[in-house]
Amino acid sequence: MRGCARARRVPGRLPRGRHRRRLRAAGLHPGPGRRPARGGGHLHGAREPHRRVPRGHHPRGANACVREAGTAAHDPEALQHHRGRVPGPGAGQGRGAARRAPGRTAGRASLGPCRGEAFAGGRGGDARGPGRRPARPGRHPAPGGGAAGVLSHAPGPDIAALAEIAEAAGRAILEVRAAGFAVEYKADHSPLTKADTASHEVILRGLAAAFPGVPVLSEEGADIAPETRARWKRLFIVDPLDGTKEFVKELGEFCVCIALAEGGFPAFGAVHVPVWGKTYAGGLGFGAFRREHGGPWSPIRVRQPDPAGLVVLASRSHPAPELEAWLADKHVRERVTAGSALKFCLVAEGAADLYPRFNFTREWDTAAGQAVLEGAGGSVLLLADGRPGARMPVNKPRLENGPFLASARPL
Repeated sequence: MRGCARARRVPGRLPRGRHRRRLRAAGLHPGPGRRPARGGGHLHGAREPHRRVPRGHHPRGANACVREAGTAAHDPEALQHHRGRVPGPGAGQGRGAARRAPGRTAGRASLGPCRGEAFAGGRGGDARGPGRRPARPGRHPAPGGGAAGVLSHAPGPDIAALAEIAEAAGRAILEVRAAGFAVEYKADHSPLTKADTASHEVILRGLAAAFPGVPVLSEEGADIAPETRARWKRLFIVDPLDGTKEFVKELGEFCVCIALAEGGFPAFGAVHVPVWGKTYAGGLGFGAFRREHGGPWSPIRVRQPDPAGLVVLASRSHPAPELEAWLADKHVRERVTAGSALKFCLVAEGAADLYPRFNFTREWDTAAGQAVLEGAGGSVLLLADGRPGARMPVNKPRLENGPFLASARPL
C-alpha cells in the first residue's frame, strides 16, 4: 500500500545508523563493513559488488539480478555434514523464484507498524489480514510499509542487527566450548551448560541496546505468565543454544535462535550456526539471506520439487515413530538427519524439501527458523490428522508446539 510508505515512529524502533553504535556500547562488536545500500546496491567488502538496476530498466529480465546474486547457490562444505549430498548447479531456482516489481525501491525492516495499520504476522505494509494468503513469492511488501520493491541482496538494518547479536552470542558459545564445560540437567531432564547461560546474557544485553523496550521470552529466562505475554504487542523469542545435546556431543549442528514475534506469528528472525560460521536471517515479506563468517549477504530461496523424489529432514536426537507412518505414502528419495533449527534453514536454502516434526518442541525451538523459511518462500504449517493446515502461531498460552510440517511449499 502506498499509503503506508512511511512507518510512524514507535517505541522499540531505532533511527537508521544507531544499531551498530548501540551494539558496540553494549560490548557486542558487530561484524566489519558498512550497512549495505538499500534496494540491492553496493555491498561494502563484497568481492563482486552488485550493480544497481536503473529505475524501470531490467535488460535481461526481472530475475537477472537474482541469478547474478547466486540465489540458489549451495555450500558443499556445509552439506558434507548431511551424507555428502551436494545439489547441482542452479538447484532450487525454479520458475518465479524471487521476482520483484521492477522500478520500485525496497523498504527497510522495521519494528513499527504502518501508519493506521497493525503489523499482521510480520507482513509489513500488507493490507491482508491474518490467515489470508500472502503476496506471491518474491513480490514482498516493503518492510515497514509501502509498495513492493526490487530484490534486496541484504537484510534491512533491524534484521541485520538481530543477526549481529546472534553472531556475538555464537562467539560466546565457542569460547565456552574451547575452555571446557560441565553439564547440568534441568527439571525436564534437558541438558544445561555454561554456554547456554553465556549466550543468554549476550543476547539480552544486545537486544536491550538495539531494541529497547521490547520484552524477551527465552528458554533460559524466567517463566512468564500467559496473561502477561498476551498483553505484549511484540516480543523476542530466544533460544540461546538450540541443540544443546549436539553441543554436548561436540557436533557442529547447534545454533543461536532469535525471532521477533508480532501479531501471533514470527515477523523476522536470525539463526546462527557458530561452528560453521553461517548466519541465516529473514522473515515473511522481508526475504531470506545467508552469510558466512560475517561476510556479505546473499539471498536464499526454497527449491522447486524434484521429480526424482523428496529430500526429507529428520531430527537427529528425537526420532518419532509417527514420522515413519506419515512418510509411508510419500515419494522420498533421501532422508537426512540434522540437529536444531538448522533444519528450517536447509529447507530455506534449497538443500531439502520437507521437515516434518511430530514430537515435542517449544516456540523458542522453532520461531526463528520459521521466520527464515517463510522469508525464503516456504511455510510452516500445523499438521492435523497428518494433513497440513494453518500457519503455526507463536506466543500461545501454552508454549508447546503441536506436530508441524516445514516445507518449500509457499503459504
